[in-house]
Amino acid sequence: MKRGIFGGSFDPPHKGHISIALAAKKELGLDDVIIVPTGQAPHKPDISAQTHHRVNMCRDLCEKFRLSLSLYEAEKEGKSYTADLLRHFSLVYPGDEFYLIVGGDSLDYMDKWHTPEKIFPLCKVVVARRSGSADEKADFLREKYGAEIIYLNCGYFDYSSTEIREAVKSGKDISAHLFPETEEYIIKNKLYR
Repeated sequence: MKRGIFGGSFDPPHKGHISIALAAKKELGLDDVIIVPTGQAPHKPDISAQTHHRVNMCRDLCEKFRLSLSLYEAEKEGKSYTADLLRHFSLVYPGDEFYLIVGGDSLDYMDKWHTPEKIFPLCKVVVARRSGSADEKADFLREKYGAEIIYLNCGYFDYSSTEIREAVKSGKDISAHLFPETEEYIIKNKLYR
């Protein structure tokens, strides 16, 4: 099987995240896309919503859009690293092909991730471009690590979870960027206030 793996803080999960997951599934003919909310992300010490809230928001969207949800990182103690995540899935689903879905901003510093040399042999990297992301880094990763990098044809999403959190804090309308169930969850649980 061909499985997409899409990890992130999802703080909160927004329409851009789901559009990327669905575009990867369709464009690459993936059998499944697994959404993996992080527990303790080594490069994001400022996650706002508690893990169980982020998992619940992701679960609602996974059910709605027929995506899978993994709690591997959410339940893992200590820091979560991509190489460990890929090793975990290669043991759970031996023989499957893995497609690691990342944003263009993540691609720009993948060589600085923990043990990048262990990441690229385990997956193909699927990149959702953001404005400002460049191809030079992809060429560098291909040359240095033998990385196989695929760009998605989905549009740019020039808003982020950070901007959504700021908007909630300021009392601005966030409905354009969130699915109704996520917005309702945020309001009901008084997140990002």
